[in-house]
Amino acid sequence: MSATLPTYRRHFAEGRRYGYPSYALGAALRHRFTNAGALACPKGLPFPTVDALGGTVDVGDVGLFGGVHLHAEPGARITIGDGTYLNRSTMVWAAKEVTIGSETMISWDVIITDSEGFGDKAGIGRVEPVSIGDHVWIGAKAVILAGAQIGDGAVIGAGAVITGVVQPRQIVVAQAARPLLDLRKRS
Repeated sequence: MSATLPTYRRHFAEGRRYGYPSYALGAALRHRFTNAGALACPKGLPFPTVDALGGTVDVGDVGLFGGVHLHAEPGARITIGDGTYLNRSTMVWAAKEVTIGSETMISWDVIITDSEGFGDKAGIGRVEPVSIGDHVWIGAKAVILAGAQIGDGAVIGAGAVITGVVQPRQIVVAQAARPLLDLRKRS
């Protein structure tokens, strides 16, 4: 997955969706990863954050929008395949292992973690690997938690919370809002 100048040249020749400044910023951020392909960081502010605190963060040829945060605890591993992009303010937090396949599209404000607690309480509770397949679409503000396994070609709707298995090519959505109580009738 190591990028070289010929990889960037091939991307430009193929007409990839990112411009020169995005690839230049990505090249400047490559040193933060354990292994990285051709990175593109469009609309970079705030810049993506990578915390490999004794863990590994391996990415292929990916796009990371502003505010993306990748965090690997000691001994943990984050792997992201070629052609995948993570939109703004997406967080990937690994206490053990998070794997995201190739050509996967992840919308803004998505949380992906292999543990029930993260931040100051990382690793508290159940910790199980998370696997997201190839060609998956994940909608805005979705939450992918410990033990989630999302098959190839699946679509995760905005706001969905995933804790188990989503079959390949399955569409999963959050439950629609419903009224619980009409306060107008209480006087």
